[in-house]
Amino acid sequence: MTSFIEMKGITKLYPGVRANNAIDFDIGEGEIHALLGENGAGKTTLMQILYGLVAPTEGSISVGGKPVEFRSPADAIAAGISLVQQHFSLVGVYSVVENVLLAREPSRYGVLYDRPAAKKIVQGLCQKYNLHLDIDSPVKELSVGDQQKVELLKAFYRGAKVLILDEPTAVLTPQQVDDLYVTMREFRESGNSIVFITHKLKECLTVSDRVSVLQAGSLVQTLRAADTDAAQLARMMVGRDLAEMTPRRAKALTDQVLLSARNLRVNGDNSLEAVRGVSLELRKGEILGVAGVQGNGQIELAEALAGVRPIVAGELLINGKRFNALDRKGFIAAGVGYVPENRHRDAWLGEASIEDNLILGYQDRFTRYQVLMKDRIGKYARRLVEEYDIRLSALSAPGRSLSGGNQQKAVMSRIMSQSLDILIACQPTRGLDISATEFVRSKLVEARDAGMAVLIVSYDLDEIKEMSDRIAVIYEGQIVDNRPFSEFSEKDIGLQMAGASRV
Repeated sequence: MTSFIEMKGITKLYPGVRANNAIDFDIGEGEIHALLGENGAGKTTLMQILYGLVAPTEGSISVGGKPVEFRSPADAIAAGISLVQQHFSLVGVYSVVENVLLAREPSRYGVLYDRPAAKKIVQGLCQKYNLHLDIDSPVKELSVGDQQKVELLKAFYRGAKVLILDEPTAVLTPQQVDDLYVTMREFRESGNSIVFITHKLKECLTVSDRVSVLQAGSLVQTLRAADTDAAQLARMMVGRDLAEMTPRRAKALTDQVLLSARNLRVNGDNSLEAVRGVSLELRKGEILGVAGVQGNGQIELAEALAGVRPIVAGELLINGKRFNALDRKGFIAAGVGYVPENRHRDAWLGEASIEDNLILGYQDRFTRYQVLMKDRIGKYARRLVEEYDIRLSALSAPGRSLSGGNQQKAVMSRIMSQSLDILIACQPTRGLDISATEFVRSKLVEARDAGMAVLIVSYDLDEIKEMSDRIAVIYEGQIVDNRPFSEFSEKDIGLQMAGASRV
């Protein structure tokens, strides 16, 4: 295989950190090359260097056999390299066509916007890469999966020869994932290349030609996907065999209902109804997984069940007591723990110390005569750090000094160390590597087996299937199905998540 891009001896030093250590990485013409590694392994830094966002401390890059030096993303784009990130850069009120051609619109006489030509260009790209879109629709009205297609079209229009895809399947239904694979293969068959960054080993092996594994800033090995398996890749990433992540229950579920929602109606941030008449029950000693494409009301539902978003109508019972008011303190007293989707906004203070973050929301349990008991807090914090393997320099260090994965473990430790009957966890492993994911999932299973009622909201369908005793599928603010996980097929869930099948 001929290499189109070669990165030689790439090293990146930050104060006290060697993010990349003499990495050799190449991308062949017409290949899909997966890039794996734990959080902090150096994947993002390596790709930021390739995309011109970061300058290497040492090393060289060549494209098509010619040395290059990328000083900005504009240089990388000019060389045929495009990056599609998890968080899209789209203008919501603009149409698909306008987003794809933004700042590069075709014109007549060098002045007038040529609308027919613009539509023809985008239609041609959609046909070439098997992308089905309403190209006149405002992007804000599209599903997350269709917004991702717009990002791909932007890259294709710019003449991309190499696509860097960062966790592209994180919020897609199974059918959308299959469609993405088709597009990726079409792009490869045209002689182009893809770097596929993912935490999902099954996906990596399904769609990739080669796999490179990074660990602690260094390249461990590059293998043909056909010559390896998930167990070997996991060992290369974390240096050990991973335990079975989701041991299944051997005993029957109890019928004791700890949380009951009846015909709940909840508004979103835009004051429009996000949850439309949802009824569900959460039983002692079970995990209920809520499956749905992002933006279908699942987060608003979780917030209402946790007491951080007001209920417009309906009834919520916790241990038989009615809770309808916006009252997080009351919910805490009732034994309801809550892990929010956005930890940076709702659960973590970057400027506060790690120690203070570990008691956030529960300060009154560490006070005497309205004075914080520092010795007790320190002892408590050290226990959580050890139990949850939180990697830090010092408890007095600011919260922002922790990596994203360690912040998430810290948030989980703070909440799960309380005396809880019910845990509501939104995206509990989002952004975590496989080792941290294994750890967090094991804690959720331990909580369930100890008798806690656990509700998980996740956009990762594999996580929902692997973790849940029951699955509730939500679409446009309504629960469209709710039954034991064993009664679902992946096709059923995917269709219901997309609104194609309802009960």
